[in-house]
Amino acid sequence: MSSVFKAKGFGSLVALFAAVGFAVHLLGSETPSTTERSAPAELPAPTPVAAEPREAEPERREPDDANRAPTEAHPATPSVEQLQAELADDPDAVLRSLTRVLPKGERDAQKLKVLEVQALVKNGQIGTARGRASDYFERWPNGPDTATLEALTGAHPRLDRPR
Repeated sequence: MSSVFKAKGFGSLVALFAAVGFAVHLLGSETPSTTERSAPAELPAPTPVAAEPREAEPERREPDDANRAPTEAHPATPSVEQLQAELADDPDAVLRSLTRVLPKGERDAQKLKVLEVQALVKNGQIGTARGRASDYFERWPNGPDTATLEALTGAHPRLDRPR
């Protein structure tokens, strides 16, 4: 390249920087500096709106679950034994029912977890069943159902846990 082209390229570059600097200067002069900024504008206080009189609505009270008779919308809470009997016929119903069952003790909680794993296996949800089995192993590493869960899912309790 000749020195003429190098000079023109350099001049174009200088002109570009000058134009950008001028634009920044113009934009910067429109915004106040940090020392000139004022406090945020205060909004006027909201004016109270006159409330229209409403008709009194009757108070709705739901009956306690203990006093409610079993209906189609709120069936009776099934026992662990009822869920085990239903497992062969409808594992989906068992999974739905498990959300309503509260264990009466530690052994009951273990049985419910095993029942959940069995229902998941019957539905073909092996990955989820293995996760639930791992939950069981974490909570009850020496639980009485460990061998059953191992056989169902192939999951095993970790060997590095204290037993």
